[in-house]
Amino acid sequence: MILLTGATGLTGAHVAKALAEKDVPLRVLVRDPAKAQALADLGIELAQGDLSDADSIKRALEGIDKAFLLMANVEEQLECEKRFIDCAKAAGV
Repeated sequence: MILLTGATGLTGAHVAKALAEKDVPLRVLVRDPAKAQALADLGIELAQGDLSDADSIKRALEGIDKAFLLMANVEEQLECEKRFIDCAKAAGV
């Protein structure tokens, strides 16, 4: 299963839909599940969390083989990306 971040953005939504169309097992990490309802309607699993919260990242990574880290350019980007990568590495992803 693949974990995708940034799935409610323009690029992430296209990636999520393309993977869903190919029946690739997919989970998306989203802050607000209501904003990702269209993805859930496609059969994509939603994991609620935030890249600033290591515990939510760890929960989202459970059972994941691969990850696609995509996020907007924000002031905390380096810290968030490093946190995600550290969690993924610890999870064997």
